[in-house]
Amino acid sequence: MTWGRPPTPVNRALYRYLAELAVPDDPITARLAEETRRVLPDQSSMQVGIDQAKLLYLLVRLVRARTVVEVGTFTGMSSLWMARALEPGGRVICFDRSDEWTSIARRYWEEAGVADRIELRIGQAAEQLGILPAEPHVDLAFIDADKYNYPTYLELLAPRLRSGGLLLADNVLWAGRIIDRFDEGRRRPRLEGVQPQGRRPPRPRVGDPHRRRRADPRGQTVRLTIRTRSRPRRSALWPIRAPLRWSPAAG
Repeated sequence: MTWGRPPTPVNRALYRYLAELAVPDDPITARLAEETRRVLPDQSSMQVGIDQAKLLYLLVRLVRARTVVEVGTFTGMSSLWMARALEPGGRVICFDRSDEWTSIARRYWEEAGVADRIELRIGQAAEQLGILPAEPHVDLAFIDADKYNYPTYLELLAPRLRSGGLLLADNVLWAGRIIDRFDEGRRRPRLEGVQPQGRRPPRPRVGDPHRRRRADPRGQTVRLTIRTRSRPRRSALWPIRAPLRWSPAAG
């Protein structure tokens, strides 16, 4: 396989320039980003960058989404932008486990005038996704939660995705740890790795999700490497476009 030239290095000035070229920012989302950094300094890196939020806005508009599902809401940046892009009468169904984090999201949803378009469900997403109607009805799904459960979320959402819909998963490269057994600094296992001895019991091996999706006949996959924060860090969106006709596997 032949790849193109290496990507252009992005410094802070170029990052700000590119972000400003997208959907115009506003004071509400700027305050949301600032409060998240101030109140949750240890977790603030979990917030999507403004460029990624604007990309989500564009994708929701492109598929003319009325039903969006988000797994992992945090302080609400991505859900706020997706709610703004919905078709009339549409809604974003958000799954998150933290009342603390989403209490910030609720305030900014209200201030942005999109609270009536967002339904927040607190709890374990792996359990609650199964409650959604089984038939294909989701126009776009965005997964940005615990990486170990990505395969579970994907399998629960894929049958519910309408023909022509999009399934997006954030940070599937896990800062490069997808190709390492574990990170020597933080001692964190990769998606298909094993926890080092002396730590908590190992999680089940899930196999390489990228290779599984590449071989999955149900959709078309592309990995998009983008810059999501003000420091040089690479992340990825993992869209799976549903086929024109859904054909569940036999058996």
